[in-house]
Amino acid sequence: MQDLDRLFALFDRLHQPATWQAVFGPPSTEGERTIVPVSSLRYAFGLRVSEPPVSGDEQPAGGYSASEPIALVEVTPHSLTVRPVIRWNQVIAASLLTVAWIAYLWAWAAGRRRR
Repeated sequence: MQDLDRLFALFDRLHQPATWQAVFGPPSTEGERTIVPVSSLRYAFGLRVSEPPVSGDEQPAGGYSASEPIALVEVTPHSLTVRPVIRWNQVIAASLLTVAWIAYLWAWAAGRRRR
């Protein structure tokens, strides 16, 4: 029963950051313009079941939570604009992987034509 109580306590701790305040940051106002940062929040949870029950030092469950900026919302008296945050390292990595995959397919197709 103690493991079950620890499990629920861990789940409550992981669930606490998953509120709208974690997704929308504090607004920043300058003149008539207000900017609100927007984040992506995700969390994962895992549970290990064992027989016999785990000893006191071992954890039967674990979790992970992370957030990353995804956009800025700009509010003025006349407009509302959402500006995405572009993660260039991911764009470059995806581009390089795509080029490598195309080169691999091209080489494979060229090799099949020679047979």
